Amino acid sequence: MILSSLIPPPSCIICGKTKDRICPECKRFLKAHEDICPLCHHYSPNGKVCPDCQIKYSPYFEGVSIVFKATPPIRKLLIKLKYKHQKDISRFFAKFLLLEIQRNPFLKNKNLGITFVPSHRVKTIFKRWYSQSYRLAYHLANTMWQKPIKVCEKAKNTVSQLTLNKYQREKNVLGAFRPVQVVSLKKLDYLILIDDILTTGATLQEVSKCIKNTYPYLKIWGVVVGRYA
Repeated sequence: MILSSLIPPPSCIICGKTKDRICPECKRFLKAHEDICPLCHHYSPNGKVCPDCQIKYSPYFEGVSIVFKATPPIRKLLIKLKYKHQKDISRFFAKFLLLEIQRNPFLKNKNLGITFVPSHRVKTIFKRWYSQSYRLAYHLANTMWQKPIKVCEKAKNTVSQLTLNKYQREKNVLGAFRPVQVVSLKKLDYLILIDDILTTGATLQEVSKCIKNTYPYLKIWGVVVGRYA
């Protein structure tokens, strides 16, 4: 028996019905997200925090690039990645994260490092068996001949942000992250912070705050798969 005959043929990652990695029908639902300020959600080039929000919120990140609109197929893939233990979906998304970074003029020709929003060890070990943000960062870093840098860890096992409002989300993640010891990052122009979903930006803000408290010279730019409005 030929070993290749034991390997299942490729199929559409979304519907599984065709031999294409993304079938033409599902490809129609892959919609690029608009460039918006991650805080006020008004237009801003490449997701840079707009001047008004810089004054109003004093964010710890420079901007957030969003790859996809959260259409039903994208939501389905994110649920599979986050809750159904299908971690290989992170490899699929990592290709689009790379394209998003490459098209961003703020990041072009810069020395970039890759980090991620950490999960608490209880969720990583006992619930999901892995961190979805780490898997995204891992495959992205591989395409850039790098390794993801663990700059923070999650010290508090917070409840899911899914059903919380903006105020509750901010309170939920307040003080949830702490820095870990890493090598000097002074040679980096930007640290790319990877996560799966952006909603209010509370988690990215808190992780960026944790990073900035230890590395105040770093510029941080978030890159996420999608956004829930």
